[in-house]
Amino acid sequence: MVKKFTENVLISATNWLGDSIMSMPAIQVFKRRNPDIGVCLLVKKNLIPLWEMHDSIDYIIQLDEGIEGSLSTSLRIRRMDCSKAFILSNSIRSALMPALAGISPRTGMPGHSRSLLLSNIIPDGEAHANCHQSLEYADIFGLDKGVVEEESPNITIPTATEASALSKASIGTGDRYVAIMPGAAYGLVKQWPPEHFVETAKALIHDYSCRALILGSKKESELCSRVASSIGMQAKSVAGLTSIPELSAILRNSLSVICNDSGGMHLASACGARLVAVFGITDPIKTGPLGRHFKIITVDGIIGRREISKDDPDAISILRSIKPQSVIDAAKELMERSSIK
Repeated sequence: MVKKFTENVLISATNWLGDSIMSMPAIQVFKRRNPDIGVCLLVKKNLIPLWEMHDSIDYIIQLDEGIEGSLSTSLRIRRMDCSKAFILSNSIRSALMPALAGISPRTGMPGHSRSLLLSNIIPDGEAHANCHQSLEYADIFGLDKGVVEEESPNITIPTATEASALSKASIGTGDRYVAIMPGAAYGLVKQWPPEHFVETAKALIHDYSCRALILGSKKESELCSRVASSIGMQAKSVAGLTSIPELSAILRNSLSVICNDSGGMHLASACGARLVAVFGITDPIKTGPLGRHFKIITVDGIIGRREISKDDPDAISILRSIKPQSVIDAAKELMERSSIK
């Protein structure tokens, strides 16, 4: 039986994996407080599998590319007869689609010359200076930040997906492994050196009699293959071979996840995995993982920045200065809390 809602609202989702997961706590609180409202999510094709695992979303509308795609998307949105729109992405297009569909009010933050497309602008200033990015979304929904701050991202991984994921990774019942994610979509300024990942993985494999799975996107396949080859026979790269749900299952079943400040880090956190995240010059106060089973490794005295260029030499140097032993010790502490030996 299809549930009927009193009204529908549209959420223009963010365009990145990590940002999407950081928006989940606010969406969860909004849905819990408004169970009779249908939540329609406008999102790009590549992120649909992520949101299909999120229980707060009732309908998903794919954001198609190009001019024709924009027009057809706006027509699909119009048919949902949404009473309001929450614009979470900072792009012009994310605000244009609900405007073309005739939805009002449209609430979002300014920027990218799109203020005329918004009917309710949330100031992006001092109020967000020292808070986590997830709390910016609380302001867009008009929610209490304290309530959203207590919320963790929540996704549900289908059982069938878990079986297919472990099969792709050649993981059998009872097999133990650590998950290594050496990549970051933003590039070298967010990537701990590959040789540091190799040293960390070798130590954990030795101390816990386990294997290492090297994970990442298709674009990171070459990097992940190099890391796996350097680790040796006990490592395997499955980069680019898994869907987002399959990757989620692998992360959740790992002994520990070692990663950069990346979308994969946020996905691991949403899965409830134990993770150690290496931060260089980016700010964990703003974009750190959400959840309860993580440790952040960074350099003392560094003032984190949200915006960095892709070739910032200081960012690369700071990451290189973080030694593997600190990450190894953090991973062991997390595993020992869970009685993993």
